[in-house]
Amino acid sequence: MGRLDLNINDELEKKFRDTVYHTKGFKKGNLTIALEEAILRWVDFEAKRVIEEEKKQKKTGDKNHD
Repeated sequence: MGRLDLNINDELEKKFRDTVYHTKGFKKGNLTIALEEAILRWVDFEAKRVIEEEKKQKKTGDKNHD
C-alpha cells in the first residue's frame, strides 16, 4: 500500500475531517477511505478533461490542415 506524507491548509483539513466524520463516522480507516475516494474522483475528472482537450486540439488541428 502506498503512503503520502503531505501538508494541506488547516481549514481544508478541518473541513475534510468534519465531513468524513459526519458522513462516515469515527470508525478507524474512514479518513483513508474518503481520501482514496477523493483522489479517484480527481484522477477521473482530470483524465476526462485531458481527453476532451486532446479531442478539441485534434479537431482544431484537422480543420487547420484543410
